[in-house]
Amino acid sequence: MKRHYVVLIFCVIVSMVLTAQYQVLTNRHPSGERPTAHDRSHPAHSIPAGDQDVVPIGPPEGTESRRQVTNTAEHPVLYRDKVVVLIYHHFASPESDITISRERLASHLELLTNKGYRVIGLEDLAGFFEGRPLPPNAVLITIDDGYSSVYEVAFPELRHRGMPAVVFVIGAYMGKTINGLRYFGWPEAREMNAHGIAIQSHTYNQHHFGRGKDGVRRPFLEGPLEEETEQDFEKRVFQDLTAAKRDLESNLARPAYALAWPYGRACSKARDIAARLGFKLIFTTHYGVITRQSNPLNLPRINVGSPRVTAAELDLLLRRATAVTGDTQTAETRKSQNTRRQGQ
Repeated sequence: MKRHYVVLIFCVIVSMVLTAQYQVLTNRHPSGERPTAHDRSHPAHSIPAGDQDVVPIGPPEGTESRRQVTNTAEHPVLYRDKVVVLIYHHFASPESDITISRERLASHLELLTNKGYRVIGLEDLAGFFEGRPLPPNAVLITIDDGYSSVYEVAFPELRHRGMPAVVFVIGAYMGKTINGLRYFGWPEAREMNAHGIAIQSHTYNQHHFGRGKDGVRRPFLEGPLEEETEQDFEKRVFQDLTAAKRDLESNLARPAYALAWPYGRACSKARDIAARLGFKLIFTTHYGVITRQSNPLNLPRINVGSPRVTAAELDLLLRRATAVTGDTQTAETRKSQNTRRQGQ
């Protein structure tokens, strides 16, 4: 009789356990569907394989230097292993050739977010040339000269969206007013540098034109000036870039390793001197897109800091530069074609 009681108790316990497990499964799958092998082997917080390349680079969202997160389920991958570098200069109203309003800049940044472009930092580009991966649709924002409008206008817009950028400053102009234009100083540079805006070199004081040996006016760094020897030129370039690098590193306590040529142009001798001094990323104004095969000492950029570039136009420029299929004609191209047709 005792044996029968033991068996009965055991059966009751087994029945209670099975009932509890069934209730758990029923609550997890209210539609009555049975759990799949995937449900049994993957925790609820796993990242689906298709979303792994949209994990943000750098600190988690919510920190000051957070990066924007793009959902590739909503935004297609337009290109991989490429970087489009954008150039801006000044932010004010009224607009001019290299000056755009705050509203236009904001519309550009919103376009980048809404269309699934990923704004990367300078360190990400350096890592790209060392073999590290980049998110798809990568864009690097660069701002030349160091006008005070960068701190007053661009910095708040970028910081609000968690976007990094690079500002190339003219060392001798820091904190000064030149030709009626104010340049931000080292305190502003340090604040921006602490919040994801890299401050790098636009030379110390070579942002000028002068006559070359042939009598033609050209940028200071394209070769010896009329009264200079080759040795004079090399000494001038070496001293200037050394001063620029020294000031950046002493004021920001971070390596100065990126350089944008004034007017986007310099001769090979100047480039060799810059490389010897430790500049490993050098930017021009040549049109193009960066790939793994690009020369890091001769990097292309696209000038979009113009009132002619609307947000829609920016999207077309990015697609055209990276050879994305589809309608990649800009408004200016279409207008030109229509004019030619009307004249025929």
